Amino acid sequence: MERHFCAISWLFVDFFFVLSGFVIAANYRSDCWMVSEWTFVLLRLGRLYPLHFAMLAVGVAFSWC
Repeated sequence: MERHFCAISWLFVDFFFVLSGFVIAANYRSDCWMVSEWTFVLLRLGRLYPLHFAMLAVGVAFSWC
C-alpha cells in the first residue's frame, strides 16, 4: 500500500497547482474585471514576496549555523 501511494504521489503536486489556480481565480474574480494585468501582477507579488524573503532569511540564518 505504501509503495503504491508513493508511486502516485506526483499527482498531488498537479492537484495542488490546479486547486490553487481555482482559489486564486475565485479570490480575484470581482477584482480582476476592475484592474489591469499589471496591477494584478503587482498585487500577487506584494502578497508572495514578503513570505519568500522571510523564508529566505530563515534559510540563510540556518545555513550559517
